[in-house]
Amino acid sequence: MVTLISYLHLALILVCFSYVNFVTLKATWVSGKTVENPFKERFKNTQFHISRATAEQHLNTVLDLLNLTIDNFKDVLYCTNNILSIQFAVLFYITATIGCWFSGATLLYLVTLGLFIWPRLYEEKKREIDNIFALVMTQIHTYYQLALSKVPPSITSKVPFLKAKST
Repeated sequence: MVTLISYLHLALILVCFSYVNFVTLKATWVSGKTVENPFKERFKNTQFHISRATAEQHLNTVLDLLNLTIDNFKDVLYCTNNILSIQFAVLFYITATIGCWFSGATLLYLVTLGLFIWPRLYEEKKREIDNIFALVMTQIHTYYQLALSKVPPSITSKVPFLKAKST
């Protein structure tokens, strides 16, 4: 992660350095006069500071999310809800298996790429995606209800969310 962030900052600095020097050299060669730094001219009255109130608000949100995550992991690790613990165990197993296939940088790149591509793809193919999603959710609901119908009544009476819902 540190390497990725370092390379991103290095690329940003190189792009900015190249742009500023290209603009100043081009102006010097074409018109023969010196030109100020284009970034300095454009952003001279702009403040690049984060206010304390904004930082505290975001920090409080992050702190609340972190505490909620810790509470959820505590429930998972204490096995207070066996189904939740099994779900996380399966999730961690799948994540570990995928992690063996790819490096962390590759997964981070693919997730970032997906986050940038998904909104545009959904905007262009909204009707098709919504139709397929509705079909998939119908199938999931059908098989979920079928699986719930196989669970013995003695278990469904003790675990309320396992009760089959009528459609």
